[in-house]
Amino acid sequence: MMTRSLKSLSNDLYTDPLRFVYELVQNCDDACQPKSIVRIAIVDHRYLIVGHNGKPFDREDVQSLCDIGCSTKGEDMQKTGYKGLGFKAVFGKSDYILIVSKGEYFRFEANSKIFQWNPKWGINQMTWEQINNRKFEFPWQICPIWTEKNEIPESIQKWLLGQSDAVATIIRLKNIEETQNAIRQLTDQSHVFMFLRNIRTVRFSFNSSNETSLNITILRDGSVKVVYDWHFISHWLLCTCNIDVPDNARNDFRLPEKLQNAKQTEIILAAKIDRNDNIGSVKGHNNALFAYLPTKIITYDLPILVNANFLTNASREHIHTDSVWNQFLFSRIPHEMLKWIGTLGKQSKWRDKALDLLSNHIDIKDNLATKYNENCSNAATEVPFVLNTFNKLLKVSEAAIDVTGFSSTDCIGNDLIRDFILRTISPTSHIAQHPFVHNSRRLRKFNILVFDWDKCLDMLNSDDFQMNITTEQDIRFIIYLFNNQHQQQIEARLRKLPFLMDHMGKLRMTKEIFVPSHFNNTDWVETNDIDPYVHDNIMLWLQTEPLIFKWLKSLGVMEKTDEIFINQKIIPRVHNYITLENALPTVKKLFNSFQRGEICNDLLHKLNKLKLFSLENTLVSADELYFSDEYLPRLSLSNFHLNTTKFLSPIYLNEINNIPNKIKEFFLLLNVQEDIELIRFSEDQHNEIVSAYRFKQTENLFQYNSLQFQYCLTLPFLDITQTNYDFALYFWQHVIHSINNNQLNEKETLICNQQQLRKIDNLPYWFVRARSCIPTTTKQLLKSTDVFSSDLKLIAGDL
Repeated sequence: MMTRSLKSLSNDLYTDPLRFVYELVQNCDDACQPKSIVRIAIVDHRYLIVGHNGKPFDREDVQSLCDIGCSTKGEDMQKTGYKGLGFKAVFGKSDYILIVSKGEYFRFEANSKIFQWNPKWGINQMTWEQINNRKFEFPWQICPIWTEKNEIPESIQKWLLGQSDAVATIIRLKNIEETQNAIRQLTDQSHVFMFLRNIRTVRFSFNSSNETSLNITILRDGSVKVVYDWHFISHWLLCTCNIDVPDNARNDFRLPEKLQNAKQTEIILAAKIDRNDNIGSVKGHNNALFAYLPTKIITYDLPILVNANFLTNASREHIHTDSVWNQFLFSRIPHEMLKWIGTLGKQSKWRDKALDLLSNHIDIKDNLATKYNENCSNAATEVPFVLNTFNKLLKVSEAAIDVTGFSSTDCIGNDLIRDFILRTISPTSHIAQHPFVHNSRRLRKFNILVFDWDKCLDMLNSDDFQMNITTEQDIRFIIYLFNNQHQQQIEARLRKLPFLMDHMGKLRMTKEIFVPSHFNNTDWVETNDIDPYVHDNIMLWLQTEPLIFKWLKSLGVMEKTDEIFINQKIIPRVHNYITLENALPTVKKLFNSFQRGEICNDLLHKLNKLKLFSLENTLVSADELYFSDEYLPRLSLSNFHLNTTKFLSPIYLNEINNIPNKIKEFFLLLNVQEDIELIRFSEDQHNEIVSAYRFKQTENLFQYNSLQFQYCLTLPFLDITQTNYDFALYFWQHVIHSINNNQLNEKETLICNQQQLRKIDNLPYWFVRARSCIPTTTKQLLKSTDVFSSDLKLIAGDL
């Protein structure tokens, strides 16, 4: 009965060819001193040897080998084994096992002559089997045979030569090829020995005296490097967590005595590091749970390796999901991971990488996953693991991510942004005095408070912030943006950020704020001027920082020059900018700027609709005015007593202290006329003649939505030629003799949607044919079609 039980146990216990090797290695680890060496060898293509130089077998060890479920390690927390079953695994792979213990030998051998039939048991074996109705099997697995050295195979003796202190288990394997291939796999997954307590070197040999070496080295920083045959295999960060055990976690009858009495236990966490010291996830078959040696459990898909005193099944390939002990261990993993992340975060080498260890919830559904997931949420609120910019660990509820980076001490700083958060974003939060942490997408899943770019814009524009920020803080802000201008997030937003303080203490975008000319107020600055100017203190500082000043200008900050003022303030409102109050001061300022060369001729041309004083002291557009005689126009019209609202007032000659010719030049650039010559009418000009002309030329083109005239030519004072005979006579004589007839007869072009539509008569040509404006010898004014004159052909064509 005993024999069959032993046979069943040894055959069923480990189906994986590696598992019994693990058990032998674990026995070595339990027997060794720290930093020990284990040798694993295949000899003579038949024997597997697993040996060490640690503690030899004593009486209790031999008794344990010869019993079932009797372990010498049951109460020793420094030993991994406790079930008393591990060694029995070898009997499923072999019927000959030799134990070497520092020069002494004993074996377990199924076919030994010692186990032949003994007459004391009965007449003979056959008779015994007939009487007992079962086959006779001797329990050789628990019956050690003392062995002399000369009984040991020669190849084993040769291997043991010079190793007087060796302690080894030697197994004659039934399937050597299967085991040899399994051991070779160990060299590809060499981290499996990483959690052993004492073994640091494993030497392999395969039917040869040549050995390859696997070394597990603990570096100064506490990390572990695994090297096989002088080749780097893997690098790991390890964290050993000693945790208190609550009473209810020990309420499991399957626990060994040493765990039932344990007040503390340990969980060891291991994170894989690549050659660039980046932390990576452990995936696939490398992701097994460890009970000091790997189990076969890879279903939980944690990003790290976890080693603990898990309660396993007999083969130690699986752990019990219904065990309150295992559930307790799983519940502690999230807490210990977060504590470890916090510890790593305080080390400069791992500060930016520690959060890569944050894991997701486990997707599978069992008792262990449930405990893990519940405590993931709890741990995030209970454990301070997020490192702030002052090197202090915070809970998630105390922290805030600053996406912008503006909370750094070399920028806006902590206090103003924290105050804004408490005032507007999260008034009831319990954020720390220094809450800001580095941006991490992994932290976002914990619902951490985020100060993003939208909130930043709200803050920069808020009254409270603008009231509290000082010029010194703003200067730091400007320097920070300058130094980080090429960062993608900042570069994309620079022109939209209000970061430059104006003279009223308000932050402005660069396109909204001016630098006064020569760093002083210009003539344009008036008491009611609402344009923002850079703060005086900021300006004084910018004078010492030419590179930053140049950069600000490239972002749109403009000096408040006369040209800018004209372009931004006068031209957009040119029709109604001038009032009776500012008419003279504005023209004087324009002239002074023109005199100094600060505004160009083209800019003055754009001011042709600026209103000027007429002889009637009314305000009239410059391009509708003619020079009065005081300006010495090329063609004087004073003798005709024309409407005085058509003539420029001489008041400017009195108000502007300069040479009259220079003043006249200035007004000519504003399109004040001094001669009768072709001029352009504007599309929006409200003039009876222009309106009539436009109507006549387009009255039958109603199907077109947008019609424009290309040249828009007219003559000044045309309207007066319809009513004043003497002026008309003078006017047309001057026109005929001073303007090129080709110009007078040039066709106008109608344009529709930027496409030429047709050629039409120009306005002067149409006017003389449509209006009574030509003086005759009878003192009448007639249409050109009603008058014969060879001179009129120049402007009216053939009659």
